[in-house]
Amino acid sequence: MKSKILGSIALAMLAGALTANATPVTWAVTGLVMNDGGTVSGSFVFDATTDTYSAIDFVTTAGSAAGDFGGATYTTLNPGSNFFSNSTLLNLTAGSGTSASDLELLWSASLTNAGGTVTTIASNIQGSVTAEGLCDSAGCTDGFYTSIPKGRVLASGGTVSSVPLPGAAWLLLSGLVGVGALARKRRAA
Repeated sequence: MKSKILGSIALAMLAGALTANATPVTWAVTGLVMNDGGTVSGSFVFDATTDTYSAIDFVTTAGSAAGDFGGATYTTLNPGSNFFSNSTLLNLTAGSGTSASDLELLWSASLTNAGGTVTTIASNIQGSVTAEGLCDSAGCTDGFYTSIPKGRVLASGGTVSSVPLPGAAWLLLSGLVGVGALARKRRAA
């Protein structure tokens, strides 16, 4: 009877650890420099199960080139019908009306609920680019932003890394220890 209870507890702990991997992951973007010297940094939560972003918090800084983009704070997905976000693309908007701006970030691989590190890329085969610019329509609803000098593109680097969840690791480890102890007890009996 005692071994059945221990076995149930161990399996419940292991199942909990495995489902912890299926939860949305917080990601942080660092090291991204635009062609005018401005930077992009921030974080967001991505749920690969539903292909959705939340808790978005990005800041871009002004560059040093003449006519450069002044930078912005982004907390909202771009609502325009021509814009979309998925596991390899994050499209954000800031401001409103004719002063709205757009930030588009591309990842080299799909984000997953397992976490990891992915690089930011300059462009993809669909024609999307990592870029920031002022929208050419109120709220960026037409899917286009104005070109340089009222916009800028990725110049170098940038990674998006998952923020570690040590609690999930401990839960997995304790589940594995429990299953191992149960197996050892069964062999001894």
